[in-house]
Amino acid sequence: MARRRYPGLDHRATLRDITVVADTGAVYVGDAAWLTCLWALDSYRALSFRLAQRGLRGAAREMVAMASAARNWLKEDDGCDTTACATR
Repeated sequence: MARRRYPGLDHRATLRDITVVADTGAVYVGDAAWLTCLWALDSYRALSFRLAQRGLRGAAREMVAMASAARNWLKEDDGCDTTACATR
C-alpha cells in the first residue's frame, strides 16, 4: 500500500532510515523524522523543540543512530528474510 500511495518515496531507504510522511505530504528522513515523531508525542514535544535547535541537532542525530543500532541489535533472528519482515 505504501508503494502505491507514495510512489516517489525511496522505499529501500525507508528500511534503513526512519521516514515520516506528514499529512501535508512533507517527507522527513533521519533526525528530522525522529524530531517529528517526538513532536507528535505530547509528552516529548518540548524535547523535540530543544533538540531541533541548531546547536543540539547533532544530539538528535546521535539519538537516531543509537536507536537504529539498538533496533538492529535487538532484532530477533526468526528466520525471516529482511524484505518480508522489515515492517514488523
